[in-house]
Amino acid sequence: MIRRRWLAMAVSIGSAFALLAPAAHAAVDETLTFGTDTVRVVDTGPSSDTVRFTMSVAAPATTRLFVDIKGKGEGYITLGTPAALGVAHAVYNTVSIPSCQVYTGTTFGEADEVTTTDGTIAFDIRKDELAPTISLLMENSAGGAPDCKGFDGVSNGRPVSFANGGQTVTGLDWVAPASPTNLTAVGTPGAITLFWTPPADAIGVRYQVVEDGVATPVSESVTGNAATFSNLTSGSVHTYHLWAYRFWGERLFAPAGLTPGATAVAAAFPVPAAVGGAASGALAVKGTTTTNGAARKKAAARAFTLKGFRVRATGGRVRIALPKLAKGQKIEIQRSAATKKAKFGRIATSKARSYTDRKVRRHHTYRYRLILVGKDGSRSLPSATLKVRVR
Repeated sequence: MIRRRWLAMAVSIGSAFALLAPAAHAAVDETLTFGTDTVRVVDTGPSSDTVRFTMSVAAPATTRLFVDIKGKGEGYITLGTPAALGVAHAVYNTVSIPSCQVYTGTTFGEADEVTTTDGTIAFDIRKDELAPTISLLMENSAGGAPDCKGFDGVSNGRPVSFANGGQTVTGLDWVAPASPTNLTAVGTPGAITLFWTPPADAIGVRYQVVEDGVATPVSESVTGNAATFSNLTSGSVHTYHLWAYRFWGERLFAPAGLTPGATAVAAAFPVPAAVGGAASGALAVKGTTTTNGAARKKAAARAFTLKGFRVRATGGRVRIALPKLAKGQKIEIQRSAATKKAKFGRIATSKARSYTDRKVRRHHTYRYRLILVGKDGSRSLPSATLKVRVR
C-alpha cells in the first residue's frame, strides 16, 4: 500500500498531475553476453506492459538466468527450462542473496513462457514485477562443487551473487495510465459503492478515491473496479472522484486529472412492516404491533418470521420452502452449523418458492435463516432461525 503522505497531499481537483511523472524513455533492446551464452532484453517502449527476456544458451538443461527485479539484490526471478529449474515455471525468490537457490514451493505466475522455434528460451515478465534498472546473472550448474540444493530440493544448486559477474540494464519505463471511465456511485443502507471501468493498460494501476469537501483522499490505494465506503450517515450525499496512478521504481506515473464525479445518497436502513399491514411476501414482526416509538424499537430488535419459510431434510439434502414474494423482491438464504459460535453465510439468492441445499453432510445439524431483499436493494433484518438435522 502506498503510504507516502506527499502523494495524498498532491491530490486536488483540477491539479496538473502530469508534472509529477518523469519524461518517458525510448525503447530498450540490449543483448548481454555471459561467456558463450547471451540474453536479449527488449522493452518495446513506455506503453508496453511487459519486458521480454530471450536466452540463447549452449546447455539449456543446466543454465539459469537470474533477474534482480529490484536492482538491489533483494529478490529475483529465475528463468530457464524445466530441467534447469527443477520445476515447470519461472521461480520468484525474495530471499536476500547470495543465499542458495532453495525452492520453497512458490512458482512465479507473472512470467509467461514464449514459444520459440529457434532453440532459444523466452519469457515475458510484467513490468509491475520489475524496476527501471535491473541486474542479470547467468550461471551454469554443470561442473564445480555445488553449495546447496537446487529449486527442486534434490538437484545441486549454486549461490547467487549479482556483484560477481552480473550485468545491468537501465531505462525500462512506463507511461502514466489512462483514467478509468464510467464511474458510478450506488447508495445502499449506510454505505455507497463505486464502480468503474479500468483503463485498458491497467497492469500495476492503483486508484486514490477523492471526495468533494474532504481535504485528504478517503482511500489511498484501491485496486480492481469497485470500492465500498461504509458507516455513512443515512441520507447524506457524497460525490467521489478517482485518480489512477502507478508508483514504480520510486517514481510516480499519473494522468493529468481526476475523473468526473459520481454522486449518491447513503440510504436509510429499512424499517420492517408490522403484522397485519404487510404486503404479500413482506416481513411480519413477532411481538407488539403498536406504533409507539419504544415499542417499535423493541419489535425491530426481535427475530422476524417470513410466512411459508420451512426446512425439511430428505435423501441427504435440505429442501427449503420459501415465502411468496412481491414483484422485484428476492430472498437471500443463509446457513450455519448448529454450534453456538458458528457464523451464518450466504448460500444462495432466489426468487423461486423453494431451494434445495445439496452441500450438506449426513448426520450433521444446520441452521437456516432468510433475508428479504427489496427491489431497491434494501435488506431486512434476518428472519427467525430454523434448525434441521440431515439423515
